[in-house]
Amino acid sequence: MISLILRLQNLVVQFFQSLFSLAKVLVWSKFGNSFPKIHQKNAVILGNGPSLNDSLANHLDFIKQSDIFCVNLFAISPFYTQLKPNNYLLLDDAFLDINHERASLAIKHLVADTTWAVNLYVPYKFKKSHYFIENISKNSNLKPFYFNYVIFEGYDWLRFWIYKQELAMPQCQNVLVALLFRCINLGYEQIYLLGADHTWHETLRLNQDNKLILTDTHFYGQKDYDVGSTMPQNKSYLAAQFLSLHKAFKGYEVLARYAKHQKTKIINASERSYVDVFEKIKL
Repeated sequence: MISLILRLQNLVVQFFQSLFSLAKVLVWSKFGNSFPKIHQKNAVILGNGPSLNDSLANHLDFIKQSDIFCVNLFAISPFYTQLKPNNYLLLDDAFLDINHERASLAIKHLVADTTWAVNLYVPYKFKKSHYFIENISKNSNLKPFYFNYVIFEGYDWLRFWIYKQELAMPQCQNVLVALLFRCINLGYEQIYLLGADHTWHETLRLNQDNKLILTDTHFYGQKDYDVGSTMPQNKSYLAAQFLSLHKAFKGYEVLARYAKHQKTKIINASERSYVDVFEKIKL
């Protein structure tokens, strides 16, 4: 009896999620999106986790055999001009902020260092940023493609159809979810994921002064932050952080089902990773 009640409750929740999501699509989504055609069957996604150093050191030949996708601050790395990835995705609003030190540095490197054709995938809101458009237009090798970052939840049969029409996406708490979604919809048969460590929970610690410290680790370096001080009084940063982690891994769970629906195989080839919903291999 309890299981029946829970199933009915889930159906009701999905019904209202679907209605609300459809309303968001009608209000916020842009129709008639177009994206470049692909010429290979396989894609390699380079996440920014520290294990990417091992993959870059030992498996460059493998990486170069496929279309290469990278994200966020990869342009700052010397590997950007060495690998010459033909695809790049930005999602965070930080890349619209001239005062954000690292994000603005990545934009500068993108504009200054890109001497080959790059498909640059960004949300539609980037199109409204004078700072972003002004910089990207300085380099004709950077061709922007805009996508709808409108979160759709509800019945799988409905949201998968909406996803395929490029009208909405799963929640992308982490940029790799957005990039995996993009590769699925571009039509790749196999997608290899590298540098998807997702070890954030291992780097959280509470010191003797009751300050919550997070070590932000990437393949290009690490830095400690006193993250607890950013929270209002009587609010737990850990509660917010673990809710964020739940959203990130839930996004991968939805993507795993969508990839199966689209007959796309996602392979997690990261040297170290907590992403557990895809086939895991060691290169």
